[in-house]
Amino acid sequence: MKVIRLASELKKISANHRKLAFVPTMGALHRGHASLVDLAQTHGEATLVSIFVNPTQFSPDEDFGRYPRTLEADLDLLRDKRVNYVFTPGPEELYLSDHQTYAVNEQLGTRLCGLIRQSHFRGVLTIVLKLLNLCQPRYLVLGKKDYQQLIIIKKMIADFCLDIEVLGAEIVREDDGLAISTRNSYLKAEQRQQATAIYRALQEAKRNYAERPTGLSDNHKDLLHELPYECEYQINQQDLLKVEYTELLDRTTLQRRESEDYVLLVAVRIGKLRLIDNIELYPDLIA
Repeated sequence: MKVIRLASELKKISANHRKLAFVPTMGALHRGHASLVDLAQTHGEATLVSIFVNPTQFSPDEDFGRYPRTLEADLDLLRDKRVNYVFTPGPEELYLSDHQTYAVNEQLGTRLCGLIRQSHFRGVLTIVLKLLNLCQPRYLVLGKKDYQQLIIIKKMIADFCLDIEVLGAEIVREDDGLAISTRNSYLKAEQRQQATAIYRALQEAKRNYAERPTGLSDNHKDLLHELPYECEYQINQQDLLKVEYTELLDRTTLQRRESEDYVLLVAVRIGKLRLIDNIELYPDLIA
């Protein structure tokens, strides 16, 4: 495994690999990240992982300074996974001192999580575009847990005519259903137990969806109105949880419209901590 720290070195990799698979991360790696690497290795002839805590996707009141940095443990995990390259730059490698230009999605980036974290997706799209320009992969592997991020990055790649295939990896969960996340380590014991209500509510929504006939617009209108409410109701029964949003949207566009392919997205606050989760709802999956 080769560890690269300079952007100039990263540029050389794509010349040696026609089918490079790239996994961008902020480190503090866990089983969820490992699943992204597994998916990358089934597609690419070589695998590249970046580890960079990106400052531009954090607002001033967020946890950039506290975000866990576990580089040595991360490198050990990636060695065990037989990753070919790891890019671990400092900020100066990716941002000029007078950096002024950002990538922005003016529609999807201002909704859902973008309403609460107003500069977040601007920072995400900017750093991903920088990294893609440097390594020029054939495949980009992202997790479905950050579903809005997945769709926004897909849209950027399409809008900018980039010849990159985006692969979405399924959510990896703990035994009790909680989606694995770096931020779960911030949860206290009681918070951790109550957070399991999120996935239980999503599962209940999936069961409700499975009981409805598909293909009729009236049923879809009912679904659009009722499922988020039911999901919100289930979560709000827990004393420590506060629902920030539930949205049932078309799973490929994140538009609120009649469809047979939905994703139900949820954001929940537990104290100062914010957790997101989702579940896809479509006939082929439910059958």
